[in-house]
Amino acid sequence: MDKNIIDDLIEYGKSNTFNSDTLVNFSKQYRGKVAPVMSPDYWLDIARSLHSAERLTFLIKGMLSFYNTNQIHTGGSVSPIRWLYQYVREAYSEHEPKICEWIVKNRNNKYEPFGSIYSNTALSWKEFCLYEMERKK
Repeated sequence: MDKNIIDDLIEYGKSNTFNSDTLVNFSKQYRGKVAPVMSPDYWLDIARSLHSAERLTFLIKGMLSFYNTNQIHTGGSVSPIRWLYQYVREAYSEHEPKICEWIVKNRNNKYEPFGSIYSNTALSWKEFCLYEMERKK
């Protein structure tokens, strides 16, 4: 994914009003998606390359906001949001509860952010794990 697209999504996440013909044109190339279906490693590499919890958070918010504004589905269980969120959990755990809650409240894909439709009302990774332990009893 082009650095300009990532930067535009980050700006979109910051303002939620950022207008980008680049994003619209790019999404047309991928059947309405601004982020093509790629491997988890691809998205984890992008997350690592941002070197900042703030930029990663804005990328997540930008993707979801752009998708919601343009009525685009994020890809079900292969959504890039789950991999970007995973990196937040691993690298910036202090930011995890806040971004998790934001994702849950703003998503249009029930697989986000955990990759599962079970226990998907949890507002943090800790809460998700507790729900999963209860569910599996």
